[in-house]
This record gives sequence, structure tokens and C-alpha cells, in this order.
Amino acid sequence: MIMFVEGVLEFRLEGLLVINCGGVGYSVQTGAAAGAGLVQGERVRVYTHMSVKEDSCSLFGFLTLEELNMFDKLIAVSGVGPKAAQSLLAVLTPDKLTLAILTDDVAALAKAQGVGKKTAARVVLELKDKLAASAQAKAYEAQGVIDAERSRTMSSGEKQDATDALAALGYSRADAMKAVLEVAFTGMSAEDIIKAALRKLVK
Repeated sequence: MIMFVEGVLEFRLEGLLVINCGGVGYSVQTGAAAGAGLVQGERVRVYTHMSVKEDSCSLFGFLTLEELNMFDKLIAVSGVGPKAAQSLLAVLTPDKLTLAILTDDVAALAKAQGVGKKTAARVVLELKDKLAASAQAKAYEAQGVIDAERSRTMSSGEKQDATDALAALGYSRADAMKAVLEVAFTGMSAEDIIKAALRKLVK
């Protein structure tokens, strides 16, 4: 498995890069517009997927890991080959592809060359749940970072005072602390934190 190819760009044609890696020229297939900003003679790194068949071995290249990861997801869909996957990435970035799939936007996917509505619908059907789960995991991770930053920047005394006050009002300490961490920002007094946390707890 070749994860990436790094070397000097010998020449670029539409949909093809030839990269000199220590005297060996690797032919890497890309989307029609991919690599347009690359300059011949300069050092480049291209992330790759290697496709091995009985009569051929091909490298498909991408400038970002996000594109490669989306490509891998797309070719796992029944009926979607490397060419169709590259066509989809030629018209939509990984983020926009994800959005189109999550919102059942079959028309947006069908704009890719060689991708009909039936294939686009199959992409939505097979990837929607997987991408939704991935998006949710990223949201949880981002929220964890936010909570950690809030916890780091807030005065521990203010948070503790607010938690103690909420516990005295009958809320469990776990619920009180969770509410405090969700509403507390730098510069807030314990009284302000309590008020904000109460609004959240009574919902």
C-alpha cells in the first residue's frame, strides 16, 4: 500500500501527474482540475490510493488527506469505481459532499461526470448513516475541547461556589457541575453562573 508519493513534479497533463521519486517516475491519476496549482520542477506530496487489478496497477492521487478519505468511502459504495469517485470530488469538496449526502441532495451528486441519479442515490443510501455517525463523533470531540477550555480558563472558586449553591437547591452534584461547565465563561461571577445554570437545569 502506497500512502503518498513525494518528489519532484516532472510534468502534469490533464488528470495525470508524473512525480520523480529518487529517479523513479510515478504516474498518478488525478481529477481533471486537481493539481492545477502545482508547478513543474517543484517538490510535491500527493496522497494516493493504489488500485490493483489482474491486468493493471494504478495510483489515484489527492492533494489532501480529506479528499483521500472521502475517495476511500466512495469506492466502497457498490457500483462506484475510482473514476466516478474522482468525478464526485472534482465537483464537490469533501465537506460539500458530506453535506449533500446528509441532506439527500442527489441532484448535486449527479452533476459529476459519469454519475447518474441512480448511482448518486446509492451513494446517499450507503454513506448517509456512516457520515452522520462520523459527524456526530466530531461534534462530541469539539464539545469536549470547548468544555476543557472553559474549565481551564474559569476560576475554580467561582465554579465550585456555583456548584455548591446548585447542590444546596436540591440538584445532584453531577448535574450541577455539568450545567456549570456548559454555561460558564471567563469573567462571569459565581452569581451569573448560577443564574445561567438554573435556566439550563429547569428546561
